[in-house]
Amino acid sequence: MNVIKLSLFILILFSSCTNEENISKSNILEKLEVTDDDSYRKYYLELNKLNLSKIEKCAIEKQRAINELQKNSLTFCLNYYPDYTEELIDILKKEYNIKSIITPLNDIVSNSDSTNYENCYQKIMDSILDKRFGVNFIKTQSNRANKKYHLKNKDSIFNFSNSTEFKSFVSSPKYKKFEDSIIKILNKHIIYPKSYISKNNNAYLSADFTVTKKGLIKDLVIESKLDTVNNKHKLNLEEQLEDYLKSINWMPFEAFESKIKVKEHFTYYLK
Repeated sequence: MNVIKLSLFILILFSSCTNEENISKSNILEKLEVTDDDSYRKYYLELNKLNLSKIEKCAIEKQRAINELQKNSLTFCLNYYPDYTEELIDILKKEYNIKSIITPLNDIVSNSDSTNYENCYQKIMDSILDKRFGVNFIKTQSNRANKKYHLKNKDSIFNFSNSTEFKSFVSSPKYKKFEDSIIKILNKHIIYPKSYISKNNNAYLSADFTVTKKGLIKDLVIESKLDTVNNKHKLNLEEQLEDYLKSINWMPFEAFESKIKVKEHFTYYLK
């Protein structure tokens, strides 16, 4: 389906929400071409200055999408900022001539409000991308971008804040099984001083460390939280955890068939 036919189809589909008053108000924004995040923010601010209702804003946003489609201009809207955003934007632009913009979570009209405002700018663009490239297109390109991001930075140290893949890794059954095995060993390994009083009050030992590609534990930092009565045993218990962790290897993080260094956090709750 060529662009003109596609645009006519959209015009018919969404004509019920567009009226002359809204088109007149949208003319104020016509000179504000949205090509990137900076121009989008400017457009967004100007649109909000018009003090329109959500329905009016939605109509203007739909008309903007139609105008862009007539120029064969496609846009992918990101409502969040994954760690591989730059790689995804690069793939979409260079390989498919699709521009990307980061939209705020409380965008013009919420994309999640599918009952009353399902046909706003982002919804139209998403539907066109699905029709033209397939419903799994963005997911496929996101996976490519994620792989590219991790392999490009494979010598960096990843953590929860810069790797969605690492988040998935530590949530996997395999990792949970490994962590449970460590806890079971510690249950037998930790020797509580005779004067330690068990209160079951969320006392814990914690460890932050780097795991190398080979699973070696580096840069180990131990901390603890104990109540006033047991605080005198702080150093003893911390040293026990430190000695144990230094004697083992941790499960290495593997993403896209490559082992990658990560920053780990481990918590062991005391009795």
